[in-house]
Amino acid sequence: MSPGETPEEYRWRKMLHAVKEYCDNRINPSESLHYSEIDSMFGGEEEVYQPEFNSSGEAYYDAAGILKHQMDQINLFEQLVEEGYIRAQLDRSVAVRAPFLDARIQGLTSRGNKFISEFSQDKDEIIEKLDAIKEALKDLKPEEKKKGEKVIEEVKVFIRSISQYEAQEFVKLLVQTFTQ
Repeated sequence: MSPGETPEEYRWRKMLHAVKEYCDNRINPSESLHYSEIDSMFGGEEEVYQPEFNSSGEAYYDAAGILKHQMDQINLFEQLVEEGYIRAQLDRSVAVRAPFLDARIQGLTSRGNKFISEFSQDKDEIIEKLDAIKEALKDLKPEEKKKGEKVIEEVKVFIRSISQYEAQEFVKLLVQTFTQ
């Protein structure tokens, strides 16, 4: 989470970033997502999906916890559509266990983009800051400077290879680690 960000704002931002990434990377803009795909696409890596182990060492999953998480994700998605953060058409023509059958997502609204930009740091800005750190290495011994520059270049390659959201989370984790 970003400093000053509530857990609810974090969930919203995470969902909005995932929707933006989905829209930026999809092949067919007119495709619809079934309600069951919402969780797997926009929040399926959560801890609730990790197996637990009984005393015999056998893995099992908390089915009730998974179902609750899936419904929470679906309801959050619907809320963000209804409150004007995500532009999507929800198909409510068939009664299912979810509030809608499928969704055709056009993208984020200006309100959705504004919300995530308030907590965002552009990947280019991250790269620029890494270059500034590289400049600070100039006073080190040549061998240490070379090692430091190599590490920074590897981090830049890594930052460029991941999504905007993942890059931001990575930087936040680094900052938290070194400021504790």
